[in-house]
Amino acid sequence: MGEQGKKRGKREAVQLDHIMRMLFRLSKRTVVRLINGLFQEALAEDSVKLHYANSRFVNDRLRAIEGDFFLTVELPGGKKEFHVEFQTLNDSSMAVRMFEYGFRHALEHYRSAQAAPTDAIDLFFPRQLVIFLEENHRIAESVQLRLHFPDGQTAEYRAPTLRYWTYTGEELAGKQLYALIPLQVFRVRKRLQQIARSGLTTAEKRQRMLAEFDELKKIITRTLEQLEMLYNHDELDTGDFEQLLRALQSITDYLYHHYDVYQTQVDKEVRQMLEPWFDFPKLKREARRKGLLEGKIEGKIEGKIEGKMEGKLEVARRLLEKGKLTVPEIAEAADLTLEQIAQLQQNRQEQPDQPPM
Repeated sequence: MGEQGKKRGKREAVQLDHIMRMLFRLSKRTVVRLINGLFQEALAEDSVKLHYANSRFVNDRLRAIEGDFFLTVELPGGKKEFHVEFQTLNDSSMAVRMFEYGFRHALEHYRSAQAAPTDAIDLFFPRQLVIFLEENHRIAESVQLRLHFPDGQTAEYRAPTLRYWTYTGEELAGKQLYALIPLQVFRVRKRLQQIARSGLTTAEKRQRMLAEFDELKKIITRTLEQLEMLYNHDELDTGDFEQLLRALQSITDYLYHHYDVYQTQVDKEVRQMLEPWFDFPKLKREARRKGLLEGKIEGKIEGKIEGKMEGKLEVARRLLEKGKLTVPEIAEAADLTLEQIAQLQQNRQEQPDQPPM
């Protein structure tokens, strides 16, 4: 890879990290549900406070390292620390990186706590999780390493993994992992990469890529429908809904923009799919506002409308009883339709004769 390619790859990695952090910067309710679902916790939204912890550290070589997401949850009786990393591909060094992130985080907290000197230092790692996005059968239920010391001591370190590709959007919603639903678009990236790297002709590659992009559009449609359902059922507030839409668009652009076929035809189609949804919350807010205003006057005008209609019907009944005008003439005089006059005639014929007035 040339220098320009390396720089582009680095920029794209930073962009993806930023997008992933967006998913954890949603409303308190959605983030608490996310932590509960990922770590099998039972945190109550009303009884906790959330603090986004530092994720940027300096290692022993004075190089900055930055994790994806660190969160401190303040409870009535203490606090809990959580750390999540997103990973697209299997990486043999992931256990080392997770250990280093956890160690730096624990060390930072130890130093800031200014605890009294003791014979032994206690370092508290956060609860950690690696979310692997793309399918790979080699990814185990945890990443792990062993520490071996000169005196024969050993220590084993494990960080659990979540194999994202095994979850459908419906399953994520069922676990209240709403923030992770936009990541469903990762499902076709691996196949696109395989097609791009294959020895197929340009025409064959294009044909197969277009088929994969058709699948991508189906995934986007399902994702939008799920987000709409959650929004309509008040599982997502307006801010979360709009943020997840932005994340969906940003992730899609990030994953597929370097494919020429996407930049032309498919890019336009995907944007046309997404654009109306950004107006959806605004339109719904307007509808709710108008509904409230209309509700206040509905009772007043409903009676007037019904009274006005009853007056028209009474005029038509009297004209029918006199029998001097045709049906079209009565309809015009009473400001009613021909069907309404015909119905009045049928009602008169079905009723017993009334004594003359």
